[in-house]
Amino acid sequence: MYKRQELIPLLKRKATNHKYSSGSAIFFGGDSGMEGAIMLSSSIFQGLGGGISKVFTPAESTKQSIIAKDPSRMVTLGDGSDIQSDSFYTKTKTLVMGPGIRNYPEFLKTFSLLDDQTLILDAGALPTFGDPLPNGGNILLTPHVGEFQRLTGVRCETIQDAYDIGVEFCKKHEVNILFKSFNSLYLTKTGEAFVWESPNAKLATMGTGDLLAGVIARFLSSNLSLVESVYYALSLVDVVREMPNSYPTAGEMLEYLIGKV
Repeated sequence: MYKRQELIPLLKRKATNHKYSSGSAIFFGGDSGMEGAIMLSSSIFQGLGGGISKVFTPAESTKQSIIAKDPSRMVTLGDGSDIQSDSFYTKTKTLVMGPGIRNYPEFLKTFSLLDDQTLILDAGALPTFGDPLPNGGNILLTPHVGEFQRLTGVRCETIQDAYDIGVEFCKKHEVNILFKSFNSLYLTKTGEAFVWESPNAKLATMGTGDLLAGVIARFLSSNLSLVESVYYALSLVDVVREMPNSYPTAGEMLEYLIGKV
């Protein structure tokens, strides 16, 4: 486990940084009635020192909620099909899609990443077994147990079961998977496996997956590798075990983590 003191220097901006070199990212999500999820992901990215980000959302209510909270934020209304034609797309290497989305977006079935881009597919942007995956770049899928079943067609209750199914899936589709349970399993597209054995009951609450996706994106935007970003993010989010409140909300965790950095 990495200590908070070791992680903070990775997030600090240098005096010579500009907004893009401080970290940039694209976020897509936030169906009507689920505005909070994409706000958590994108807000923690910015709160941890991200220089610039842009949110694409299919819901006017999400756009208005984000702007009401922070008028400086960039938000575009649409179904996601316009992301690749947006000038910001070629300026960022990090994308997060899925927080607050109910169903796998149609545009992702033909979505192509640039070679140096990494795409995190979370929550509703996780495909159902048989759906075409985006291609190119580097892809990280972040399912919990139920989403893993939807993704692979097989329900896996244990790390060992998820390993057996997940390794085959990753190699076949050339993707990476972070299987989120009380212990976490990270599988690479080449078949490597890493286990994070750090159960934390405070993370068993709504919204923590949205936070984690945003934290991973923040480390990725610092030009760290995917495996480094995942493990640094898991370490940083685990800091919430220090919170005095036994059952904090994801919003309270957001403020706590930002305050610690």
